[in-house]
Amino acid sequence: MTWAAHAQRPSRTPVWIVEADLDWHDDPTIQPVNNDGTLCYRTPATTDQGPRPITTRTRRWQSATTRPMPGVAAIPCVQSVSIGSEEIRLGRGLSYFGQATIELSDFVDDDRRAEDPFASHPSRSGLDPEAGTYLTKLMARNPYWTGRPIRLIAGWATDGVWHPDDTQTHVYFIRDVQGPSQGKLRLTAVGPLQQISLNEAEAPAPSEGRLAANLSAAATAAAIHDPVIAEDYPASGFLRIGDEVVAFTRAGTALTLVRGQLGTVADGHESDDALQLVLRYQSQPLTAILADLLTTYGHAAPSLLDLAGWAIEQAEWLPAYILSGTISTPTKVLDVVQELLEASGCVLWWDDAGGVLRLRAIRTVMPAQAAWGDALHLLGRPEVKRDMAERVSRTDVLLDLRSAALDPKEASSYRLRVVGIPSGESPAEHGSSKPKLLATRWLAFNQVTLATRAAYLISAQLRNGRTTIQTEVSAKDADLRLGDVVTLTSQDLIDRTGQPESMRCVIVRREPIAAGGRYRYALQPLPSFRRAAIITPNVHPDYDHSTSLQKEQWAYIGANAPPFFPDNGQPYRITE
Repeated sequence: MTWAAHAQRPSRTPVWIVEADLDWHDDPTIQPVNNDGTLCYRTPATTDQGPRPITTRTRRWQSATTRPMPGVAAIPCVQSVSIGSEEIRLGRGLSYFGQATIELSDFVDDDRRAEDPFASHPSRSGLDPEAGTYLTKLMARNPYWTGRPIRLIAGWATDGVWHPDDTQTHVYFIRDVQGPSQGKLRLTAVGPLQQISLNEAEAPAPSEGRLAANLSAAATAAAIHDPVIAEDYPASGFLRIGDEVVAFTRAGTALTLVRGQLGTVADGHESDDALQLVLRYQSQPLTAILADLLTTYGHAAPSLLDLAGWAIEQAEWLPAYILSGTISTPTKVLDVVQELLEASGCVLWWDDAGGVLRLRAIRTVMPAQAAWGDALHLLGRPEVKRDMAERVSRTDVLLDLRSAALDPKEASSYRLRVVGIPSGESPAEHGSSKPKLLATRWLAFNQVTLATRAAYLISAQLRNGRTTIQTEVSAKDADLRLGDVVTLTSQDLIDRTGQPESMRCVIVRREPIAAGGRYRYALQPLPSFRRAAIITPNVHPDYDHSTSLQKEQWAYIGANAPPFFPDNGQPYRITE
């Protein structure tokens, strides 16, 4: 039986199962008593018997209001689970971070639940097994929870039977543990992007080496001040010293230099000036750069990246994005990632349902996974919200960075400026200009077409502000997740004739209102643009009588001069 089928059965009971992987020594040679006489519980915090390999052991809890279910070894102490969804930001790159909050109820335990692996050993004979509670013992023996994975599994108990194949799993990582206090333990969990942000990871990492002596503008040899620190530097690469970038090769502490590289000028430097390693990518696919930033510098596990899906995006939608870029000062990893996403017209988010980071190039030619309408799917009337603070009428792109030592956020650091096409600025529209300036170190002088694409993508999505449609559906329709596409039809979404207009939208947020009952979705219409299209057949209406969905599916021939179309839609130009 599917999730949707269970959702419609009157006898089903919504259940949460929470699983946390905590550190454990899976070593049968470990003794009940440590070398210093303290008791051992086979957790790293309670084991002092020499180096031992650390594995994990899954702790499993279920909704406190649900009776034990056959085949499910879970403790019924989950008081509540609250998931604040990630929110995809079309036209902005990185998603808003989501997080989950779990509350567990404590209870008196005689160590059968806390699972003392040596409960029957004589070393425990003088202990009162009912002293302490389950969660206080668990925390005392496993005090380190931060960063450990936690899985929140939403499912059904039908007539007291758990159905593991009809569940939805949400994967997060523990950020914070509070308690136990007043009989409650509160866990906060986040996705890997928020972990990177909280850890303030930087790329490149700050270097500790310094010049051992003064360096003149003409010198080609230098030394690192400390032989131990020198081993942290590679055999060759680029260094930044002050406002100069040099190429180097290293043998021990000795450096052989090529001065004034990457648009900088050779200059004199003093003893103890910092020798900062420079991070440089040359002619690499966008997805390869993103993966390296997130794993090497953000320390995300490679298994958390949907690399197969990323490869498809690169091959089918981003083949021209072979990029080069230089980062000469430590910069927050997510700031660099955001630069790349905006320059390429992509969005990145944590898919807690799939347990991976997903990447998608913004486009309209995405098939819909479902069609939602008033009568059969929507619970209540959809609510349309427009955030005019996010309106962008024109996007200008700065590209071709003059020097690797210049500030990549400053307009004067670039040689070229691509001026975007204004949209929605006329007196008959919004009547004002609201430009956005996008500075990117990742596009060179010969990649103006990519800069033009970035400018158009942002303006096409945000020319009328950010439009978000909120609607609620029942559990039977709630198996769609972030990034899925829905064709939405409602009497509250109409065209100029007053008829319902089908809109193709991407799901940008999903959150349960009542687990197993109602779910709230936020959707954003996909921007209307194409690189190629089939000219509309004669049997279809003309442009000014077509719906937005028809405009998305077909191409129309416009006028040769503005306004190209009655609604001031911006066309692609056909040139020889």
